[in-house]
Amino acid sequence: MNDTIIRNVTIADTEELLRIYSYYVEETAVSFEYDVPSAAEFARRITDISSGYPYLAAVRGGRIIGYAYAHAFVGREAYRFSAELTIYLDKDERRHGTGRLLYDALESKLAAMGITNLYACIGVPSDESEGDEYITRDSERFHNRLGFKTVGLFTDCGYKFDRWYSMIWAEKLLKQNAPEAPRHPFFDANYAAFLGDIGEARMMVLSTAANGRVSSRTMSVVQSFGVFYFQTDRASLKYRQLKCSNSAALCIDNIQIEGVCEETGRPQDNEQFCELFEKHFKGSFNAYTTLENERLFAFRPTFAERWVYKDGEPFIERFDIENRHYSLEKYTGK
Repeated sequence: MNDTIIRNVTIADTEELLRIYSYYVEETAVSFEYDVPSAAEFARRITDISSGYPYLAAVRGGRIIGYAYAHAFVGREAYRFSAELTIYLDKDERRHGTGRLLYDALESKLAAMGITNLYACIGVPSDESEGDEYITRDSERFHNRLGFKTVGLFTDCGYKFDRWYSMIWAEKLLKQNAPEAPRHPFFDANYAAFLGDIGEARMMVLSTAANGRVSSRTMSVVQSFGVFYFQTDRASLKYRQLKCSNSAALCIDNIQIEGVCEETGRPQDNEQFCELFEKHFKGSFNAYTTLENERLFAFRPTFAERWVYKDGEPFIERFDIENRHYSLEKYTGK
């Protein structure tokens, strides 16, 4: 197995992963899904899952031979130290050790995130038999070999190919006891997803204050690796306020980001900024970036807040960037 590489999945892998998964949908009861999802839907699933959890592919000879990922267990905040695992191998790749390689890599990444409990939902025959042409107990045995223990049985809960199938929950504890004072294990993943939602460039409202006066102005802003950049004229009120106080806030839609600003020089001297600014705001780039009075500022976030809705209920998502703490709380109005 030394020639097998484990790497992160990308959207470019969609077709190869869908090729593997399609077999389990069309030919087996391992997946309880009836219809093979479209490439667009499968790509959406990859994006959603990989924004918060590891999604890995096993590659040999340039070809994906299996994949595995973790995802939210149940989806409520109190379950944040638990994760559910899913694995699919090429139909000709089973019993070659690839599954163990994928799960070992997943466990390592999840442990680093602070995950303590792993769960697997496994389809099994509805009786005590070894199975039929659509499902066997191979997955159950595979998980048992890797240290999972069966903790629950749902009898005849799935119906496919005109017959009933059961499902078991298997559990593996990475730590016997949860941390006494746990931090949220998903700050990095959630903050990365938050920045990804904002994207490389947005029109955002920049608010500054100095000498008892507050001003807000819509700015063309680009973002690179969590730092936001904008340019302004040295003669503007915005510039004068920033020179008095470097504290500022960027706002857009239901998002407010607090941070500190630093003047970094002339915009045209920053190649990374120029590349992004010309790409997204070509008109402004051509009109202002090379002007003598323009100055570039880097805005580094210290705290961010966003309103989100889950199942129609309002929640406040908060990121304490300095202390790397994340919280998601339901808004009750109290």
